[in-house]
Amino acid sequence: MHGKYLILPDIPEPAGLEAVGPEAASSFPACGPEHHYRWKQKISTAGFSQTPSTASVHAVLAWAPLPFGGHDILSWCQDRAPKEKKAYAVLGFVRRTRKEADGDVHIEITQGANDAVTGCMVAEIPPADLSPRFNKARNDLASLLSVSQLTNKDFDTPTHVRFTGLAFWDCWHAGGALPSGHGRCNSTKGAAWELHGVFKVVAP
Repeated sequence: MHGKYLILPDIPEPAGLEAVGPEAASSFPACGPEHHYRWKQKISTAGFSQTPSTASVHAVLAWAPLPFGGHDILSWCQDRAPKEKKAYAVLGFVRRTRKEADGDVHIEITQGANDAVTGCMVAEIPPADLSPRFNKARNDLASLLSVSQLTNKDFDTPTHVRFTGLAFWDCWHAGGALPSGHGRCNSTKGAAWELHGVFKVVAP
């Protein structure tokens, strides 16, 4: 750490924090049960009982950024802002899935099946052992994608899926004019917004 900023080991961008091994990760501050960025907030189950609002991928990409971002220690375990406490249902075409080092499944979705993949937003499902709802969401997504398990995969034929979860400002990727290292989803300042954690996955 240097001043109020977290200095990562010499790892390639955009791998970022996801490339940090367990030993290095333990040198970061704890946030809830793990030493991961905003982990306590990411795994919140507070939205499960909400009736979600509806938002499109394009609408999420246009959401205004929150006033914190980058590798600032003050935002490492930042409480959820009011917007981040609201559940949203977003319909989109799945273009990519990735398994992350912290156990999340990272999903990139676009509004249209033929939209540029860089016009995506991110939805993430926390580890299955943290809630039966997260486990079901993972299993339901795998079923809709016709895969036996969720792996690192790009989908040439995108599948239309509705994701429901809490809004989340992933400000780790939001320190510059545009997000960086947020998968392929860095097209607007609002592209650092995610659904995280996703707790419901259904067909349209």
